[in-house]
Amino acid sequence: MFNPVLHLDEQTPHIHATVVLIDAAGKLSCRAMLGDRQKMRDMQTNFGEHQKV
Repeated sequence: MFNPVLHLDEQTPHIHATVVLIDAAGKLSCRAMLGDRQKMRDMQTNFGEHQKV
């Protein structure tokens, strides 16, 4: 499930998104989309590195 909401009521328009990861069996599972714990850690680290100024 993906539920984006566009906010135009502030000085800077932006989107909030809620993502619920459901696997092929209909169960809640981030592993189906994101992989194992190490892959998720790596993605968080890469995101943090990308956000540095």
